[in-house]
Amino acid sequence: MDRLSSVQSVRRDMIASLDALSSLLVDVRGHLMAVNDRTCALVSAQQEPIEGVTHIPELASDLAGAMRHWSGSMTNGTSRMLLRETRTLLNGLTRIRIFFQFLATITSIQISRSRSGQLSAFVGALRGVSAQIETELAQAQGGLDAFDQSFESILTVAREGADHLDPAARRLTEILAPIVAGQAQMGTRRGRVTQQAQDLSGRIEEVIARLVGTFQFSDSAAQRLEHVETILARGAAHPPGPERAAFERLASAQLQALEQDMSEILTLLDESFQTIEGLGGGFVAELAAQRAEVEPLLAAQDRAFGQLNEALGTVMPTLQGIIARSAGFEGQIDLLHERLDNLAGIGQTIGLAGVNSHLEAARAEVGQKELTYIAMSVKETAQQALKTFADTGRTLDKLRTSFDTGEFSALQDGMNRLEGDLGQIAAGLDKARTRQALLSRLEDETRTETTALARLAVSGRQMTSGLVQTILRIEALGALLREGLTAAPDMSCLAEIAPIYTMDREREVHAEVLGLSPDAAGFGVGTLSAPAPQDTLDSILF
Repeated sequence: MDRLSSVQSVRRDMIASLDALSSLLVDVRGHLMAVNDRTCALVSAQQEPIEGVTHIPELASDLAGAMRHWSGSMTNGTSRMLLRETRTLLNGLTRIRIFFQFLATITSIQISRSRSGQLSAFVGALRGVSAQIETELAQAQGGLDAFDQSFESILTVAREGADHLDPAARRLTEILAPIVAGQAQMGTRRGRVTQQAQDLSGRIEEVIARLVGTFQFSDSAAQRLEHVETILARGAAHPPGPERAAFERLASAQLQALEQDMSEILTLLDESFQTIEGLGGGFVAELAAQRAEVEPLLAAQDRAFGQLNEALGTVMPTLQGIIARSAGFEGQIDLLHERLDNLAGIGQTIGLAGVNSHLEAARAEVGQKELTYIAMSVKETAQQALKTFADTGRTLDKLRTSFDTGEFSALQDGMNRLEGDLGQIAAGLDKARTRQALLSRLEDETRTETTALARLAVSGRQMTSGLVQTILRIEALGALLREGLTAAPDMSCLAEIAPIYTMDREREVHAEVLGLSPDAAGFGVGTLSAPAPQDTLDSILF
């Protein structure tokens, strides 16, 4: 086979090898992109925030302290004193009612002596007032009894609530320990996975950059062999001698440069396939370790959440009972005021008309001086009743303000926060399980992709062995051309070849053969293996 035919044969075989390799690298590119996509998804999932839950025991402890303080202030403060004072005032109205009844009795004695119709009307009015006072006073005292019972009930619930909350706060700390520790442990693991994922993305980018250079070279190598064919064909047009020798020397130099460049590319390919073959192995192992570590942590958190609900289950009804009873305080005080207003209405009747008008009419009719004592007693008793009504009203107002409604609000807010925190923990655990399911799926997909890449890398390294044979054939052809030189080359005839070159590397070799610097020959020198800045694997493949 002559030299030209040998070059053509090498070019055909090299094109076939490069085409097969290019097809394989297209598959490699697809799996690399898939791994990179899943790596980015893993980083995003790892970086999702996880809500903290460590403040719940502190909140329960604060609630216990607030309930204890509130219970103590109600037990030993002004509220209980005002309750006693209100009851004393109402008992005073009882004495007033009895005195009115006494006045009615002694006046009725006068009726038997004088048989006065006016005295009879006065006695009836006096007894009517006493009956009204008795009725309204009974309702007021009943309301005060109900209020007192509510007061004592809330005190009991507050003390019991504080007694429940204190150990509950300690229990909550124990229960939340695995959740908090698990979150910290998962945080450390997430940091390692995130770092490895980012490192893997960087390695993928490096491999892609190498593949860009490989694809650029695979395009140029076949063209360079084609140009060697052209050089040999031009030389064959000359008879054996200095001119043909010049073409053969140039062809030999181009083959030698191509052989060197291909050796560099094979080294680059081999390094790339070695990287691809081991790509993601450590990362997938880290993901598997994360799964093995996180799943029992999630199970522990689920158990802890159940215990948390159980522990708070004894506390929440207590808090709800306090809130419900404290909300009824205002209504009970309003009801007492209403009863007092009714009593005050009776007092106005006593002080202004009714009884006094009947008494004056009786005095005018009977003319007895004994009625003067009764008149003075009615007036004084009415004034005392009015003062008692006023004092009771002021005491009730003080009683209303003695209850710190801000503490009720604090308890309500605390209970709402506890309920909200429970919901937050539940949502956080759900999110953790959802995230873990996503991570497990991405782990499986990443393992599938990296396994496929490893298989392709093995195939790729087998394919490069065919290119090694091509390099050896190119090297042998170059040596054959150099050995076959029969005369001193006439370099002046090589000027006609310059227009065929399409790559700086060819022009560089041409200038070296002529013994000229690239600048003197008018050629620019470029590094073939470095990819152009705008080139990417996508732009070259598609």
